[in-house]
Amino acid sequence: MNQTARLSLSTCWLSHRHTDGEAMLKEVADLGFAYVELGHGIPLTLVPGILSAVEKGIIKVSSTHNFCPLPPGVMEPSPNYYEPSAGLKSGRAQWVRHTLNSIAFAKRVGADRMVAHMGSLRFFFGDPSRSLQDFIKDKTVEELAADKTFPARRDRLLKKMRKAAPKHYKRIRECLEAIKASAEEAGVRIGVENRDWLMELPLDADMAEFFKSVEDLPFVGSWHDVGHSRIKERLGLANVSDMLAATDANRLGFHLHNVSAEGRDHNGLLLEGGTVDFPLVQKHIRPDQAVVLELSKRVSPQDVIASRLFAQKLIDEAPSASS
Repeated sequence: MNQTARLSLSTCWLSHRHTDGEAMLKEVADLGFAYVELGHGIPLTLVPGILSAVEKGIIKVSSTHNFCPLPPGVMEPSPNYYEPSAGLKSGRAQWVRHTLNSIAFAKRVGADRMVAHMGSLRFFFGDPSRSLQDFIKDKTVEELAADKTFPARRDRLLKKMRKAAPKHYKRIRECLEAIKASAEEAGVRIGVENRDWLMELPLDADMAEFFKSVEDLPFVGSWHDVGHSRIKERLGLANVSDMLAATDANRLGFHLHNVSAEGRDHNGLLLEGGTVDFPLVQKHIRPDQAVVLELSKRVSPQDVIASRLFAQKLIDEAPSASS
């Protein structure tokens, strides 16, 4: 039997309305999914039911998303609660501690990959991206392209960010080294996700260089979020085709959702429609990857099913499926 990419639904769509982890995963299975991604909004109270569902074979776990489960006392989705890029050593130690817990949990539920965020740039005098964020708010791609001041504003910020990035990458590297032994022993690879916020790391312009710098850490791979890359592309901060090519060699999976003309993602859109170039994404889907629907909680069950069928067709008709 030929291997195919694992199509999965992230629990970000439904975990907020469940108090029983087994009932939550049964709902995912009843929508036609053989796999689930346990997202970064799983409180400890859902863990017993999740373990029961996995033990009973109700569904398989394709992947988890750090931090999973949430750290004690944290009740909301909080993937950036601790950051490996943090300036304080104590903050980085907390990221390592809770990431190790997440790795152990991933192994326990049978997942061989875990999505993780790598933190963000921090400046002593606030957030230099704020003015640009306010400037681009609600503007379409066409409006930004017509604004002659935008490229200069964007490029000044990018130059400042790239100058500050190396010390942050050094901290990230140290944190990845700290989890290396545990990740390799558990057989869990870490999928570094491209991000939507301007200040999050790795910077899109540094993506190829970042993954080259961690080639000696084979448990580290890439994870491509199609919505995030589309948001950055509309700002001229990334080229989706180039980003996909730069991270092809070690990609562990995809997050699929869509983006409106105003640059908003996770907004209730179906996969079909919106501005994401799914035919381009399809060219990069491989059988060894997880393809995860990361849908807004506002999406209806019927639209989840429609998106599942759309994604399955992407997988079935991907060039790698016939090779």
